[in-house]
Amino acid sequence: MVFPFKKFFESDTILGPEMKSTGESMGRGEDYSEALLKALVTSQHALPQTGEVFMSLREKDKGELLGVAKELLELGYTISATGGTARFFNSNGVMCEEIKKVHEGRPNCVDRIRSGQVAFVINTTSGRQSIEASASIRRSCIDYSIPCITESDAAQSFLIALKRSQVKDFTVSPLTLNVYS
Repeated sequence: MVFPFKKFFESDTILGPEMKSTGESMGRGEDYSEALLKALVTSQHALPQTGEVFMSLREKDKGELLGVAKELLELGYTISATGGTARFFNSNGVMCEEIKKVHEGRPNCVDRIRSGQVAFVINTTSGRQSIEASASIRRSCIDYSIPCITESDAAQSFLIALKRSQVKDFTVSPLTLNVYS
């Protein structure tokens, strides 16, 4: 599902359970990544084919998304990340530029998003303090129409969707209509 967050000033892109089953655009596919790709395409969200991916990950997602970061590099993207994520990636063979968090001074990750340097964002958080601290990242993504992924499983599916969009590996089929006479 794709949501119209830009229409709601001060909204946050972190979805609660009540929002995960509704949206402005829907895609139907053989699997989640194909459905996500179609939902993004139909909602006029551009799938970035190149550029910088900014990542700020909660501790439990770093290992899980290491493979995603490696594949993004193989696809020609560059990676930037907040301190802990950048150090983890660099120590595990993923070249990554370290970027300051907002509270660490300027230039920071939000400045980078607003300047147009970032193609899309993967920002996973947990805990009230962390969610509040990264709200400006997610809001900047809304304001500048930059895709922002907030869950590790969605990041993995987004990667598959990116690959499929590059080779046009998806089909469009109509919803069947049951008409009772």
